[in-house]
Amino acid sequence: MSELQGEKVYQTERFDVYEVDLKKRSGGALRRGYIKSANAVVILPLLEMGAEDEEDRCQSAMGVEDRSHEQGEVKVVLIRNERFALGKTLWELPAGTLETGEEAKLDEAAGRELSEETGYEAEQIERVAGFYACPGMVTEKLHGYVARNLRYVGQKLDETEKITTEAVPMSKTMEMIQAGEIEDAKSIALILYYNTFLSGGTETGGEAL
Repeated sequence: MSELQGEKVYQTERFDVYEVDLKKRSGGALRRGYIKSANAVVILPLLEMGAEDEEDRCQSAMGVEDRSHEQGEVKVVLIRNERFALGKTLWELPAGTLETGEEAKLDEAAGRELSEETGYEAEQIERVAGFYACPGMVTEKLHGYVARNLRYVGQKLDETEKITTEAVPMSKTMEMIQAGEIEDAKSIALILYYNTFLSGGTETGGEAL
């Protein structure tokens, strides 16, 4: 099935709104709208066992909270992101929309967003998944990354971003998903994907498969 472009009816800095006439099986057409957006990256940053001491000192100095359950357990660097459209602050993974020309440089885009939103740079960053968060009305595809060997260098937030960072043990992160504390779909998808297919069960205290 080819993409239907339709008629652009509204344009913003971040996305465009189109309307298209869809043929009905019974005849005639039905006018529907959709949002055309650039694709994006979402990153799962992991602070691994034995690598936390330096990060903990940096976090303490920068006011970053640490929610450790067990010493040595792998931690996820989560963000608290104020979402103006919802009027609330969400637990999320760092993420961001691709800038012009970055579609062919996904790894660089993921590293940039990680650094800007969390203040961490990653020595190793790998694409592990891709998915559509809202395919019924938005064209955006999300590219999921896992980032390891992190080094804290400080956040570089945009003028309107209100983001704080917390290092949360993987087991606690899974509990937060189950309890409904993490409500952001892309974050839930990537965390569960990682724990289901990539971790071998070791990050949450289980035995490797």
